[in-house]
Amino acid sequence: MDGRKYFTLSFDDGVVQDKRLIEVLKQYDMPCTFNLSSGLFGDHSFTAHIGEIGFMDLKEENRIRRKLFKTVEHNRIPLDEAVQVYAGYEIASHDFTHVPVTGRKADEIRESTLRDREELSRIFGQPITGYAYPGGISSRTGADVLRENGFLFGRGAFSSGSFQWPENPYEYKPTCSHKDKKIFELLDAFDAARPEEDDLLFMVWGHAYEFDYGTENTSLDHFKRIMDKVKGMQGLTFCTNSEAFGSHANR
Repeated sequence: MDGRKYFTLSFDDGVVQDKRLIEVLKQYDMPCTFNLSSGLFGDHSFTAHIGEIGFMDLKEENRIRRKLFKTVEHNRIPLDEAVQVYAGYEIASHDFTHVPVTGRKADEIRESTLRDREELSRIFGQPITGYAYPGGISSRTGADVLRENGFLFGRGAFSSGSFQWPENPYEYKPTCSHKDKKIFELLDAFDAARPEEDDLLFMVWGHAYEFDYGTENTSLDHFKRIMDKVKGMQGLTFCTNSEAFGSHANR
């Protein structure tokens, strides 16, 4: 059986910078999955970063720390704008209040995850079948909760550099970030790969606020070059995260 080659995008947090990202996605007619926390619409903060690495979320009152580090705005889109902003795009869960699953009990994870799924489904009028781990770290308990409650996958935030189909979709490590220095090398390898026995999956993940870091690999122009590259490749299926995992599961 010949496999398929899926290309998909996954962006977290539901920040205001998603609006600029979506303008680019529309130029390229590119699907994307946005991972949102329904308990945090309209939340305002700052992300501290060193170069291309974000490492701390700071509130407005953290003025001293904000003076110590370079920061970018991390303002989440208000609820009254969200439906219009994300119209036509897949929404996935990022936990109700973005609390990491590590160290949490199954009942706690289940409550916040299912609450987020219910709220997001009600707000956006679509089934919520995907999940992105807050903080990017999965756990066996979190993976079990997702599996037992009908999610298709759970996505982490540590790049694998791989496009082989994951053995465990609930502890999935995406291929790379949009700011990965090796992304074009990986895309060349993906272009040359032949899915003879199984599907292949190339997932790019990230945060739209990273486009404000001001480095070569975090600009929207850099992202457009990625889009130019993949749109010029043959034999790819461009899809949402859940379309990729759902299609593979049904083959």
